[in-house]
Amino acid sequence: MCDNDAFHDPDFMNQLKLLNEECSGKIPITLYRSSFIKKCNAFSVIGQTKYGELRSGLFGGVSVFLNKKQIIKINNELLNCSEEEWSIKTKNTAWDSQYQRLFGRKFLVSKNSYEEHFGVTGANQVHKTSDTALEPTEYLKEKSSKIWSDLENIYDKKYFV
Repeated sequence: MCDNDAFHDPDFMNQLKLLNEECSGKIPITLYRSSFIKKCNAFSVIGQTKYGELRSGLFGGVSVFLNKKQIIKINNELLNCSEEEWSIKTKNTAWDSQYQRLFGRKFLVSKNSYEEHFGVTGANQVHKTSDTALEPTEYLKEKSSKIWSDLENIYDKKYFV
């Protein structure tokens, strides 16, 4: 699952492969260390791996990598739910949290963020600093400033406080 307002480091697939080997593909993996999730204290660290951190709690849905069984569970959930029912379900609990309950609270997160979230004006991101990458890669640090600058030229300045 990946938001359309996420920008990935070109090395993200290599990092994903390393993390997937560490967890044998059994739990969700995220390459995004979310400032919003941290600010809300929505997770606890339950272990360290060579390439990441094992956590329990919310992973945030900006970019999450799932195995086939997890995707089938999501698909079945959607098939058994009308658009109206889904809108009601996700009114107070975000769509990614709705999915996460289907396969548990454990997940693996990379030590650095391999993506940045440019969700300005999105459903859950009111301002530029509402949810940004913690410990981004050097590549993301370099590219993000240009992307933010471009966005500031497009959108109302009130989003960039």
